[in-house]
Amino acid sequence: MRRGRVFLFLAFILILILVGVLVVYQFVLKPGTNGGPAPTPTPEPVKVVFVANPVIKGDTLKSDQMVAQPWPEDQVLPEMFL
Repeated sequence: MRRGRVFLFLAFILILILVGVLVVYQFVLKPGTNGGPAPTPTPEPVKVVFVANPVIKGDTLKSDQMVAQPWPEDQVLPEMFL
């Protein structure tokens, strides 16, 4: 008779622990809904013109010496333009 009570008591404790873990998981540790920061949007690329070949000071630039490449808009600085 005593053995039956011990197993019943252990089963009750185990159920309480499982319910506690479930509550903590649902309300504290639930993945994906932790209220973290929203992902930052990727900036739109803009076309920036680069010199494709080395240029000597005083040379006249021609269109075949330059190439346009996409560049993140947030990384374009006013100092980049001459």
